Amino acid sequence: MKADTWKRFAYPLIAVAALGGFFAGSNIDLPAMAAEPAGAIMTFADPDFENALRKHIVKKFLFNIGATEDQKKKISAIIEGQAEARSAERKELRKGAIELAQLMGSDTATDDEIVQKVHELRAMHEKLMDERVETALKVRSNLTSEQRKTISERVVSLLSGNCKFRKHLL
Repeated sequence: MKADTWKRFAYPLIAVAALGGFFAGSNIDLPAMAAEPAGAIMTFADPDFENALRKHIVKKFLFNIGATEDQKKKISAIIEGQAEARSAERKELRKGAIELAQLMGSDTATDDEIVQKVHELRAMHEKLMDERVETALKVRSNLTSEQRKTISERVVSLLSGNCKFRKHLL
């Protein structure tokens, strides 16, 4: 496999994940730059940076679909509301993923404990995904038929590898 082959798949997946994160109104999950003391509540990124990044992505999305001022207000409110409402759930999922990684590296963890943690995380993830679909549908209900078509065409183009900006990403 060529060294650059991963880029053919990685960049479109990253873009799709970002788009999915947009519709979910979720915070961007970024690892902490420095470890926290033992027992401290885990934080992953500067909340101000996460908010600024989310707002930038939303603003660019709204610009690309030609959203009206009314649509901008409604869609931004939906996304911000969902991001705030789901923050604790996403934090718990990240915490659980760290616990799973620690179980996997442990000499004392049993297979049953690991499987139980995986099932717990899967249930949490499915709940978040269902909530993301609800958010996407709320956003979709505020779009015109033409805007929906524009979004659909861009996603299909990205997933099929025919994206106009794909060469720029590679």
